[in-house]
Amino acid sequence: MINSDFKYKVKLVPGKMKKGSVAKASVQLFARGATTTPAEKDLIKALNDNELVLALIGDCKMSAPGLNAGGEGGGGGGKGGKKPKPAADD
Repeated sequence: MINSDFKYKVKLVPGKMKKGSVAKASVQLFARGATTTPAEKDLIKALNDNELVLALIGDCKMSAPGLNAGGEGGGGGGKGGKKPKPAADD
């Protein structure tokens, strides 16, 4: 795999997230990594959002290892499954 040598990586696929929110989410993901040193955190946080946005593709969504782990994202997954209909009284 080509990207196996990089410490920080995210996968961008077509989706509905705006470039600015993808940039902010990726910076937060990299900064809170378990193996991130304090010096690396300072360098990551020093990145300018405008520079990151210019480097990204258009509307996309981000996936990365450990992105959904930790239970941080809210939501409950939408409407949920179908509920059984109550029995009709005859």
